[in-house]
Amino acid sequence: MAKTLTELLAQKTPIFYDGATGTFLQEMGLPMRQAPESWVLEQPANVYAGAEA
Repeated sequence: MAKTLTELLAQKTPIFYDGATGTFLQEMGLPMRQAPESWVLEQPANVYAGAEA
């Protein structure tokens, strides 16, 4: 069974996303030319939503 994002975060290990993650986050409002990784700290709710979609 796949782990939830909460379970993955609790492991305190790196989490890797595929190339479509940035595009998905842009559709959720990530500005062009802003690193998707910056949203982990700035917009965590959007990152969670994208991971759970």
